[in-house]
Amino acid sequence: MSFSKIALTASVASFVSAIEPNPPAWDTTGVKVFTPGQSNAQDILDSIHKEMGGKVPETNGQFSTSRYALFFEPGTHDVSVDVGYYVSVHGLGKKPTDTTIANVQSLNASKNWGLGALDNFWRSVENIHIPKTMTWAVS
Repeated sequence: MSFSKIALTASVASFVSAIEPNPPAWDTTGVKVFTPGQSNAQDILDSIHKEMGGKVPETNGQFSTSRYALFFEPGTHDVSVDVGYYVSVHGLGKKPTDTTIANVQSLNASKNWGLGALDNFWRSVENIHIPKTMTWAVS
């Protein structure tokens, strides 16, 4: 390896360590863990959805700096989850049927429904069971 590559590697390593402490100091305010029967779960989910713009297309959270990882412990969760921008939903069971969520939806974020869901991305749902139908509009 040449001297310039070594110097560049050392410079990048110095820069990265200057902006991120070791161990990292991550902001965990966007991480939520829900237990089955949790009495305030729907209120928390509604608050997140409202913060991310709710159902108003012009303020759908596309340019928000907020990020949410929603973890659901195994069991049945009688909640409705609106999955918006920068929201990730995860079931914590060993298999998808271990964690049931009553309703999950990712609605079209555009006012013009004829265009399709061309402005919906950066969202995910993994390892959950939904007992009925699921609405998922994504680009």
